[in-house]
Amino acid sequence: MKEHGFKGVALRQVSRVKGINRVQFLQSLIDAIDRRMFTLGNASLHDYAQVISDLNILDPSAWPTDISESVTFSDKNIKRLASVFRVSDGEIHQKFREYVASGAKQSSAIAPLLKNVSLVPTNTAECERGFHATNLTLTALRSSLQVSIVANCRFVSCAGPPLPLFNTPDYAKAWMRRGRHAATETQALVCIVEIKSDISPIWKYL
Repeated sequence: MKEHGFKGVALRQVSRVKGINRVQFLQSLIDAIDRRMFTLGNASLHDYAQVISDLNILDPSAWPTDISESVTFSDKNIKRLASVFRVSDGEIHQKFREYVASGAKQSSAIAPLLKNVSLVPTNTAECERGFHATNLTLTALRSSLQVSIVANCRFVSCAGPPLPLFNTPDYAKAWMRRGRHAATETQALVCIVEIKSDISPIWKYL
């Protein structure tokens, strides 16, 4: 760029060509990402829930048992999804009928809709906070924790109250009722570890 060229192509200033407004470009980019993320900033809570509900139509396990007898099954759902994901309403409606008739075996029939749905980012700020809480819990020294324990710790970290407001006595009592011992208990058995080694005489010089 300093040499007024890019990969062998010369760049020169043209007065009749106006540059892109930087602020406007960044705002357009933000608005486009916001629309793709289906955030509540560009839709009401009802619209957001409606889109999520309509997406269940694409899952065969969510279909009713008498689907072959339902003439108007998914008509409104497919129409709304076609509008949201900008595919042809009439074409995708007919393709979805073929998809249902095949028992969800011919997924290529609704490939345009499935492709657009798969492009919706599933990662949000809440997901990032969950990953961050997991990384703080599952460290190199605690890598043997079970998945259920890590999930519970992550839930407490993300959704639990602040530490000064955390009601620890109830959880401590429940933990001790399971047969565990408190740190202040004097009658607990003491673990005696006997260490034997042939090189123990040199340890005192380390």
